[in-house]
Amino acid sequence: MLVQDLKQVHGSRAVAAIFMKGQSPRVPEELVIDVLKSILCQLTGKRYETESKPPTSEEKTEDLKKSICTAVQTFPRTFLVIDDLDSVGYRSVKLIEEVLDILQRHGLRTMITSRVARYPNLTWFCDAGGAHSIEVDCDLWFCSECYEQAERLEEKERENTLLDSFVTCTNCKEQSETERTCSENHKATTRLCRPYNYAQYDLDEIMGRAWEEEPSGFALWTIQHEHGLISRATSQDLWPNTEWPPLTPVGESLIADMKVVNDIMRHSEGNLSLAKLGLDNVCGANTLDSFRQIHDRLPRDVVSLFDSQVASVAGQAASVAKLGLSAIKLATRQRSGISMEDLQAMLDPLEWNNEVGPLDVQEILHASKGLLKESADGRFLEAYHDDLFPYATERYNEVLESLEI
Repeated sequence: MLVQDLKQVHGSRAVAAIFMKGQSPRVPEELVIDVLKSILCQLTGKRYETESKPPTSEEKTEDLKKSICTAVQTFPRTFLVIDDLDSVGYRSVKLIEEVLDILQRHGLRTMITSRVARYPNLTWFCDAGGAHSIEVDCDLWFCSECYEQAERLEEKERENTLLDSFVTCTNCKEQSETERTCSENHKATTRLCRPYNYAQYDLDEIMGRAWEEEPSGFALWTIQHEHGLISRATSQDLWPNTEWPPLTPVGESLIADMKVVNDIMRHSEGNLSLAKLGLDNVCGANTLDSFRQIHDRLPRDVVSLFDSQVASVAGQAASVAKLGLSAIKLATRQRSGISMEDLQAMLDPLEWNNEVGPLDVQEILHASKGLLKESADGRFLEAYHDDLFPYATERYNEVLESLEI
């Protein structure tokens, strides 16, 4: 719908759309050329043709960029919508982004649509409240004059200007005057504006703080909504006016045995999904004995979670999927993970569309889609949760089991 709306307003030739799903040529440079060819064809209505002597990849890329820049100048405004860029692999993404950055500076307005947040947030500090950090983008209030000036600058200069401008958070704004002196450049009091209309939350960070401050709080709240009040003292502090249902047999058992709650939260290792799965088992139990796990197998709901995550890795472009699955299988052969040196030695770079040296850690993490993480010292790759080790080694998943390395 976005592409259709743009074409209705600006004309069909002024809008190019690229859908990346399923595109996986062997060499990333070939993908860049294919993308540029498609953009040029959509903007000009003509196919790209070379001279009798085939040019090199570098020459072809440069020629296509120049042709696109020329085509862009023939329209008042030109747009490129590129969808599912994440699906083509880490190295291909980096090469395409470099090319798009050049085209954007020459007037091609680019929109990248994605299912996940792809760009990290800048770190902002409140100038009105002791320079504390501001953690959520929608909580930012800028000096209106600084923001309007920054919007007229190039991307890097705009970022630096905003970082140097006066910024405050909602709490400090509400606790003090709404007009204040901005900076040396703006001696007079200034108006504040908030240009963002959405918030992007880091769930890992939020859950990490919650686990550190009150590890059993989330578990208590979930269980007590099903089985009644099991911890009066803690609940009065956390939820003083909440009404709980009558105690069930499971609730009565948990009053004397809070170890179950603490074990669930400790075993989840701060992972919200795994904590919720463990709590669902408690909430659905008729007695506490029926809940207790059999320790020689994984719960079915945890297996289902891992199945869906592995299926997501396998659903990527063929070469990226094989890289991610191979890395997962190699990293889960031992609970301690695998060193990057050993992993690189076992994976042939040419097989993963990489012709410029060994695979780097970001490329492997991107392909594994969150199932692997770096160790604390950055030397090893390991499973993101301990339960992934028996899942990968004890034949729970046919895709991993049948993979030959």
